[in-house]
Amino acid sequence: MVIDDVSAGHSLLINRVVDPAPSLPFFSPRESMAVIMSELVSAVEGGDRRKSLEAIRDKLAVELSAAEGRDAAAVAKELRATIAELEGLPDGKERSAVDELASRRADRLADAAGR
Repeated sequence: MVIDDVSAGHSLLINRVVDPAPSLPFFSPRESMAVIMSELVSAVEGGDRRKSLEAIRDKLAVELSAAEGRDAAAVAKELRATIAELEGLPDGKERSAVDELASRRADRLADAAGR
C-alpha cells in the first residue's frame, strides 16, 4: 500500500506485503505441522544430529507462532536452546586435533618423498 504524504511532497511505502514463494501451495497450520513432523521423524531415523536439530527447530518455530502466554515462553526457551546447540555443532569445516595432526604428517611425508 502506498500512502501519499502531500505535506512532504513524497510517497511513503507502508506495509508492503510480498509473497516470498508464490509458486508454493498454501498449507494450513495442521498440514504444516504434519509435514514438519514427517521431516522430524525422517531426520531422527536417519541419525544425523544436525538434521534432527534443524527439524526440531522448525517444529518449535511453528509451535511458537501459535502459542500464547506461558506456553509461548516455554516454547521460546526450547527454541533458543535448540538454536544454541545447532550453533555449537561443527559445520564440517572445523577439523579435530587428530585430523590436523594427520594432515601435517601427510604433508611432511609428501615433502620428504619429493626430495
